[in-house]
Amino acid sequence: IRGQGKPQEMINGYMQDLQIRREDMHSKGRMLQAEMTRERSGSREVTIEQVRFFDKDNSEKYLFNAGDPMELRITYDAKKEILSHSLYIAIHTFDGRMIIGPLLRPYEAPISGKGQIKATINGLPLLKGEYFMSVGIFQDDWVNAYDFHDKYYRFTVTQPGDWGIKGEIYAPCDIEYLNG
Repeated sequence: IRGQGKPQEMINGYMQDLQIRREDMHSKGRMLQAEMTRERSGSREVTIEQVRFFDKDNSEKYLFNAGDPMELRITYDAKKEILSHSLYIAIHTFDGRMIIGPLLRPYEAPISGKGQIKATINGLPLLKGEYFMSVGIFQDDWVNAYDFHDKYYRFTVTQPGDWGIKGEIYAPCDIEYLNG
């Protein structure tokens, strides 16, 4: 017996302990290898060297709460000057289904050499689960990739146990009762 108290308080304490343990595992950046096949493709005129996830406190982490902001830092190396490109981001469920994206963003600014792209998701619209992110740098036609990492990056989303919400997408809404 770890403690005594009201059942709901004991359950909430246990759930917090589990979250802390998972946070510790993920916070060290040890993302587990996917059981699915990761694919990489592209001409490699620009290569993605690293993709890291950060929370609102600027701490690297791979465990987020539903609705929290998530910042991506994508480190690249452009072998030659690229005048314009498009950034590709997509999120997949653990079984590989794409549920968000692709988010495509064209950039007119030239890139060359080593650099970093920062992309921020202001409120992570996902519920509890394990997810994979695909990241790519494409030519402006959005068809030909310089470098595309399909389902390479794994992260976890948790949610408070008392939410009682099921599914994959977090969609908060305001409800108003109108008399009449």
